[in-house]
Amino acid sequence: MIRPICAPLNYGGINHARDRRGSAQSAVNAAREQLANRQRELERQRLEQVNFGNQKTQVTAQLRNPSLSLSQLETRELTLANIAQQIRKIVQHLGSFVSRSSVLYNELQDLTSFENLVKPLNFIMTKVIENGETTKETAGTTQISSVEVHLTSDTLDLIKSACTFFACERR
Repeated sequence: MIRPICAPLNYGGINHARDRRGSAQSAVNAAREQLANRQRELERQRLEQVNFGNQKTQVTAQLRNPSLSLSQLETRELTLANIAQQIRKIVQHLGSFVSRSSVLYNELQDLTSFENLVKPLNFIMTKVIENGETTKETAGTTQISSVEVHLTSDTLDLIKSACTFFACERR
């Protein structure tokens, strides 16, 4: 069989074309693999973005709730301080009418003894601090110190001693 003279020349071109086709196919496969990797990475980042958005929403909600609670606690503290001040004024005013009878004094002391009220409120505030809903610095202004309670008690004792003294002088 006789082959044309062009056949050996074409054979080199065909091999060269096959090589180029093979490298093009390899490049396409590499590009497809890279595309798949990028798509997976994009999906991972989208999920991460959604998770961060959810976390942000939760944190924002958590930040709003303690600030509402804090403002409510501050309002209650102010109200309690006003009530305590008014009761102290009443005790001082009524102290001038107290005679040797200690019944009124005892009732006034029970009225102004905040121990039964203060301890549970301070316990609740301690739990709020421990749960991380507020800071100790912020809560320190809302907790009622035992010094304030004892100051009220000391004021009553002073009134009682003054009233007892004046009652003795009147005789």
